Amino acid sequence: MTNIVSIYAIAQKIKNTPGKKAKEALLQKQVDNDDFKKFLKFVYDPSLVYGLQEKKIKKFLGQSESKELGFNNIFLLFEYLIENNSGTDKNAMKVAHFIDKQEEEHKQFVLEAITKTLKLGVEKTISKVFPDIIEQFEVMRGKSYSDYKNKIKGRLFVLAEKKNGIRCITEKKGDSVLFKTRQNKIISGLNGIHAEMLALDDGIYDGELVIKESWKYKLRDVLQQTMKIVNSDDEDKIVDYWIFDLLTPDEFHVTVASRNYFERRDSAVLSLNKHELNHVKMIPELYRGKDLDVVDKLLDEVVEEGKEGLMMNFDLPFKTGKTNNILKIKKKYSSDLKVIGFEEGKGKNKGKLGALILDYKGFPLGCSGMTDEERVEIWNNQAKYLGVVVEITHEQESTNDKGGVSLEYPSFEMWRFDKDEVSYAH
Repeated sequence: MTNIVSIYAIAQKIKNTPGKKAKEALLQKQVDNDDFKKFLKFVYDPSLVYGLQEKKIKKFLGQSESKELGFNNIFLLFEYLIENNSGTDKNAMKVAHFIDKQEEEHKQFVLEAITKTLKLGVEKTISKVFPDIIEQFEVMRGKSYSDYKNKIKGRLFVLAEKKNGIRCITEKKGDSVLFKTRQNKIISGLNGIHAEMLALDDGIYDGELVIKESWKYKLRDVLQQTMKIVNSDDEDKIVDYWIFDLLTPDEFHVTVASRNYFERRDSAVLSLNKHELNHVKMIPELYRGKDLDVVDKLLDEVVEEGKEGLMMNFDLPFKTGKTNNILKIKKKYSSDLKVIGFEEGKGKNKGKLGALILDYKGFPLGCSGMTDEERVEIWNNQAKYLGVVVEITHEQESTNDKGGVSLEYPSFEMWRFDKDEVSYAH
């Protein structure tokens, strides 16, 4: 029988110990503790899915007819849920019965473990200490078009709309469909998308989750509203899934040479076009060729339509991490804002300026992009720069849940000692 008491004691000690290094040292002490390492894998490996949320399990707590029925080993329960991750009431009852048999102080601990919400403060350290426990996971992320536009003449590329949503990688194999964020966290509750993915060809689908009828929202609200739905406890989350790539598992995990992008994209189009789908869609191709003159024209068109920008995919193999195999194309704006404060830097910037604090429509906005010499000069002469107008470049305006207004990716350009008035691009 698995010793929940022992696992709980170790976990609580790690949770209650302050400091990353101290927590890591406690993990190191468990290098020969197979039960504890096995527990960590069941809880923190995102590829292991149990299909249950806390709210559903709680409906059945305290209803066990017999304390002797059900699983007497948490690992057996985990393994059962992996094989039967349908999220049914029957499974929720099995979990509730198991929790009911535990000591009172262990019940919430087990509940959080099963629902994968247990926080010990070592989630990013586990793979460092135990490199073979958690599956390694990396996606392809694009660099900025503005940094490369003078280096790509004559190369084949595809242009498509850049969706302002949540990155979603879907592993589809037979009757198994698993949704993950780019941080390798499971996304649950995508029932409509799940049903449609079952009809598609097997493979690793890459795309974006976006709120339905996104055109009804301001651009700055699309991501916020999408996140609100996807991160909710709803058991049926209604969003669209916009696909832009399709890989084999070996291509995605870079164990074999990947096909070039055009072939991968065309295979995704072929897979989707076999079916009438309501939730799963292919991001339309706006241009395929070598003519760079079309970029600014298409960018103006999508921005005029209230969209975020474009993605440029070159006809190259899949590559993990940040790469210039794929480029983000966004509209840059310029605003003049007043300095209202200064923030000290960290690490190499300790003792000098980390960020200027600017006033943007009554809300503080942190802005970086200064040289090392400028950071020293400004930090040592703050009175000289307080209240001065600075020109920055940035992307679109954004809001938070509290109604605050901000700008995406603000970057320092120059001091405007010649003017006192502020100006906004939005």
